[in-house]
Amino acid sequence: MILFCGAVRPYKGVEELIVAFRQLAQARPAAKLVVAGAGAHDPFAALSPALDPAKSQRILRQQGFVEAGELQVFFHAADVVALPYRQVLTSGSALLALGFGCPIVLPAATPPARVLHDRPFVSTYDAGQGPAALAWALDQRLCQSAAQRRSAAAEAMAYARSQTWPEPTEFALLQPGDL
Repeated sequence: MILFCGAVRPYKGVEELIVAFRQLAQARPAAKLVVAGAGAHDPFAALSPALDPAKSQRILRQQGFVEAGELQVFFHAADVVALPYRQVLTSGSALLALGFGCPIVLPAATPPARVLHDRPFVSTYDAGQGPAALAWALDQRLCQSAAQRRSAAAEAMAYARSQTWPEPTEFALLQPGDL
């Protein structure tokens, strides 16, 4: 299962993910895509041609805000989390995915990918090559062995745990008049 979880907005590239899934689905008949998250943007509306019934049955659109208690259901079911951002500086969804031990796929030119590019739980692709590049990166993740997946999951969780906020005493607190 491929998961996109987060706010569904045009700059997040969900349309490209759906097109990539359409390509990937031909070679992987058991593959499924879940798009979970709130947003007024409908990534399915602009698809041309529209999804055929066989492929649309393999895509679940969970609209609306995903409650904290529901997040684990999506992330524990995911084999890979796709974050095909067109433009982004940070990604809470990426860190959340890593905390659940999910490998992530990101465009190579994004800041999160540049920070994480050499980690075994991250796959990058050249977004300039179109949805086929994303489909290829996803396929590479899906064809990993169980041992490779377990290893990547353990490293992803360890990385997520290492990314902590400093203790409040470590912040330089502003005093009235400092501004």
